[in-house]
Amino acid sequence: MFDVQCFGNNSNLLLVNNEEIYLFNKINNEYSVYQFKHSCEITSAFFLEHRHLIAFTDLNKFFYLVDYESNNNITVKKSFQKKAAKLLASRDESTILLGDKTGDVYSLDLNDLSNSEFKLIMGHLSMLTDMKFSQDEKFLLTSDRDEKIRISHYPNSYNIQGYLLAHKEFVIQFDIVDKSTVVSASGDSDLILWNIESFKAIQKIETKSIVSNMENEGIDRFDYDRESQNLVVHTFKSKYLLHFKYNSHDKKFEFKKKIDFDHQIDHFICLGSNKYLLTNLSDEKAIFSITGLDQSEKNDSVLTELCNKLNSKIKIVKPLEVRNELEKNYQSYFKAIINNMDDYFQRKQERINATVGKRKYTTSSSEQETAKSKLMVQ
Repeated sequence: MFDVQCFGNNSNLLLVNNEEIYLFNKINNEYSVYQFKHSCEITSAFFLEHRHLIAFTDLNKFFYLVDYESNNNITVKKSFQKKAAKLLASRDESTILLGDKTGDVYSLDLNDLSNSEFKLIMGHLSMLTDMKFSQDEKFLLTSDRDEKIRISHYPNSYNIQGYLLAHKEFVIQFDIVDKSTVVSASGDSDLILWNIESFKAIQKIETKSIVSNMENEGIDRFDYDRESQNLVVHTFKSKYLLHFKYNSHDKKFEFKKKIDFDHQIDHFICLGSNKYLLTNLSDEKAIFSITGLDQSEKNDSVLTELCNKLNSKIKIVKPLEVRNELEKNYQSYFKAIINNMDDYFQRKQERINATVGKRKYTTSSSEQETAKSKLMVQ
């Protein structure tokens, strides 16, 4: 697994590289680096800023809490049943949610870890792709491979408030724009802005109308920055980013520009102040770079230092294999279309053709008996 996330107003950068976790913690305009190496591949991670802990899960289906300030001491280890897909903590960090690959979501009480275990609170019928709390944390929003976003009451998540239905492919990601508005992206290449109170789509943006089909194989990632109201979108295996700006008065996104690069963007994330960290998994090594929405604007010294530390400390073995794995994971969300009827008719025709010649020279048993009777009469 390879992933990069930002926490705490973009002051903490959490990077997962297979069995390694790196935390870049910004203090007094300088980044401190904490590194933790696990015994097997990590499948999801989350930074608990107030508790000074890193939560993560692994392929062996264990959940861990690591105190990065105390020699990376593992303070908690708990088992769960299925491969984890997402971790999400409540705002006060009293509860952490674990979403697994089958679509189930479990809750763990972080205030009473010695006596609590993961408790099933809700489930989808297909693979979970994303989950977030509403701004007031009265609702839990979850998306899946079946083209929908579910809005559930929280913590009583068995009580479904409603669904957001308009995408034609899996919902790969969504984010909260404000207390009543959500934006989502899908493998169908569309962005949809929703009113979660009426469950209606406010705006639908077909990115294929902006970028030709040859360059657009579905949206695989976006980043919405609530402070600047910038929405930056990346489509699968592309060398560009699409910049949109949210107009809170008209409740819609406006397309600003397409930003081209000379290399494929394998991952990107906002660092604040309209600056974005790009990852390119090239032939020989992973290359991290920082760009702004205004590419002519220079980076500040703090972000330059962060970029230098990333390039010097993060060593990804066989980066092209990591890229291929990321691409394979994305493509696995598309459902295979199986046409059994064509195969059936083809096999039927083959059977008919195989028996046509034989029928000319064979007679049934009843026909043979009739012929014998005629000979006896004669």
